[in-house]
Amino acid sequence: MVSIYINSLSYALNNLKVNLYADDTAITITGNNPRELNMTLSRTMETLVNWFQCNRLSLYVDKSKLMLFGTKSQQHQMNAITATCGSFELERVRSYKYLRMKLDAQLNFSEHAQYIKSKTLGKIAVLGRMKNFVDYETSLMLYKTLILPLFNYCDVVYNCLN
Repeated sequence: MVSIYINSLSYALNNLKVNLYADDTAITITGNNPRELNMTLSRTMETLVNWFQCNRLSLYVDKSKLMLFGTKSQQHQMNAITATCGSFELERVRSYKYLRMKLDAQLNFSEHAQYIKSKTLGKIAVLGRMKNFVDYETSLMLYKTLILPLFNYCDVVYNCLN
């Protein structure tokens, strides 16, 4: 039932990029300068609040975040940008885990690489301890099941990086 409502959200935000996945929604706003970005963001947040009220849905403001992407100098220029949803100000974050991808404000994926590293090291250690108890085929199957998906998930996004 919620998907019927949520799918119409992209029509309410007709000039913006709206990514919907199950109950996760990400809205992308672009601007040529901080002033334009702030104005577009304010109008978008007002539209969102109205849309949720009209459809008798609740927006979980505590789960909603504001993340501004750009170079370090662009980030510095955007320090004053805030987003309010009704009477609540959205928390501004420098990194956020979205659909198992750790995104950072400069899109260099260093935090995602650390996340993958931490998830992988423990599993590799377990495989190492099991090597005397399982044959090669079982070890390979465990690797392909437990470790390889961590590297393959969304690899097209960060595969082009050095």
